[in-house]
Amino acid sequence: MKIKFIILLCFIINLSYADSTGMTIAGQEIEDEISKMELDEDVVASPYIINNSKNELEQVEAKGKDQNPFVYGSVKDQNYPISTRSELKGFGQVEPGSLGNSENYLEINSKEYSKKFLKESSTCIELNYFKDGFDYTSKNDVINRTVGNGYKHVKGGFLSFHRNSFLFKTFLLNAFWSSGLGFGYSSGRGIFVDGSRSDATMRFWQFPIDLGIGLEIPIYQWFKVSAAVGPSAMILNQNRSDFSNDEKGKSKTQFGYGPYAIAAFKVNLSGMSSSFAYDLFTSSQITNLLLNFEMRYHSYSKFLDPIEISGTSIGAGVTFEFL
Repeated sequence: MKIKFIILLCFIINLSYADSTGMTIAGQEIEDEISKMELDEDVVASPYIINNSKNELEQVEAKGKDQNPFVYGSVKDQNYPISTRSELKGFGQVEPGSLGNSENYLEINSKEYSKKFLKESSTCIELNYFKDGFDYTSKNDVINRTVGNGYKHVKGGFLSFHRNSFLFKTFLLNAFWSSGLGFGYSSGRGIFVDGSRSDATMRFWQFPIDLGIGLEIPIYQWFKVSAAVGPSAMILNQNRSDFSNDEKGKSKTQFGYGPYAIAAFKVNLSGMSSSFAYDLFTSSQITNLLLNFEMRYHSYSKFLDPIEISGTSIGAGVTFEFL
């Protein structure tokens, strides 16, 4: 009897202790706490949203619709494809660290982009070589007899460098202002007053300086026709080999001026291949690469000596256009 009483007492004490501490008792029917929770109507099970709110899910889905699937981190106010000159300036360049460890995939239609590159140029650089086919008028025709048809004469022509900036561009006509520098060289054996040939070599260095305004007509995307006209000046240096460097008369520098004009036919190498145009632009920011065939006229006078340099000559070169 005592044993049964002790066992019953222990059971009562154990039951009381378990109830006070929240412990589960074998044989007791327990309600699942999770099943007691009633899901709110605004709660949606999503592993990506912290509060599982319908509003938050809708916001994420709406934002995803505004994003461009090809640009990492794009938003709806981002213009795509790129169309303005300011946006093209940064095209093809990714800021270091901007993508982190993620991969960025961008689908590009090179043909469409190359059309934009061809149209958005704002400035260009021209490098040309002109044959010396100009006429030299001087006292006793000494310059022509020296560098034109004299003994061991050289008419080296001259190189020119021009920078053109577009004032406006339309579908059929572009206008630009131009500034340029040149360098030319000619030489030959000197002539005495009596016409006999000297052993001294006469050298003529020419430095033309141009400032003008021009028009350009684009013919589709393959060709361009352009013309420029304006004032020009020339620094002419004469040097003879039979005097020492410190001897008076060794060198003489004169300054003359007059008009100049240039007409050019240009073949656009970039316009003939969209893939070449795209690769060239993304690697160097050159929008157009053109091959030039040019004709130049100038007429310089007002030098210290009675000298005139005038006439027309032909040349060839390249043009690089940039944004």
